[in-house]
Amino acid sequence: MAGFTESQRNPSTDPLILWLNGGPGCSSLGGLIEELGPFKLKHYGNTVYSNRHSWNLFANVLFLESPSGVGFSYNTNNNVTTNDDDVAQHNYQALVDFLRKFPEYHGRATYITGESYGGVYLPTLAVRMINDSANFPNFKGVAIGNGILSFALNYATSIPLFYYHGLIRDDEEVMDTYVTTHYEMSPEIEQTSAAGVKILIYNGDVDTVCNHAMNRQFLSKLNRRILGEERANEPWSYLNEKPSIAGFQLKYEGGIDFITVRGSGHFVPADKPRESLQMIYNFVTGQDYSLPAPF
Repeated sequence: MAGFTESQRNPSTDPLILWLNGGPGCSSLGGLIEELGPFKLKHYGNTVYSNRHSWNLFANVLFLESPSGVGFSYNTNNNVTTNDDDVAQHNYQALVDFLRKFPEYHGRATYITGESYGGVYLPTLAVRMINDSANFPNFKGVAIGNGILSFALNYATSIPLFYYHGLIRDDEEVMDTYVTTHYEMSPEIEQTSAAGVKILIYNGDVDTVCNHAMNRQFLSKLNRRILGEERANEPWSYLNEKPSIAGFQLKYEGGIDFITVRGSGHFVPADKPRESLQMIYNFVTGQDYSLPAPF
């Protein structure tokens, strides 16, 4: 099952954006009605109101319920599988099926976006898309919000993050947890970048689920040169407000950008809708992140 919102600007030429919520197992309808869709719920779902920071102000946005069994998606064969490779293949097949049913979107500038476990969903899907130029001849970019790109680094960075925010004490017992495999998404990120597809990795800077330090370290391990005169974190901002700092950014060679969103938790489009719209608009249009969105 999928939800689809046409662009409010020019649906016949505007880009196509796929959105995937994370979990794994979270419905992308959450993204539609609570984060970046044209309407949001209020009063316990009795009414809706217009979202003036909706991403469909400039793009056609597809919200895919993934994998089958999540939300309103279902499987009539009762053989639902949930490993990452199968989910990536199902997401890829769903996109191909969408383009066959709606051929007017074939060849459109295409971006895949999402959050949280989207740090796994999106890179694994991107690899399949770059290997299918017939169906995706204009695959332009991947935007991963608060993504879990490395389980090992997320565990390693969480304790100091909690400690320096005063969430744990010196004398508090901490269990040394681990998983049997510390798989990271670096091979998929490298393949996607090598194919000329630009990548945005963004994090709310107060998220404790998938923290920004984890993704900063993940990118450092790719050993790519930081661009810019200072070769360090640079602020990005929104105009006409004080304080105007929206967060900080790093640009790496090969078209990889890293952005923090000041004051946001795990769900950036919900916590900071204005900054979220400005960020994704400038990513898609290839402009400076500090430029105001024209909406």
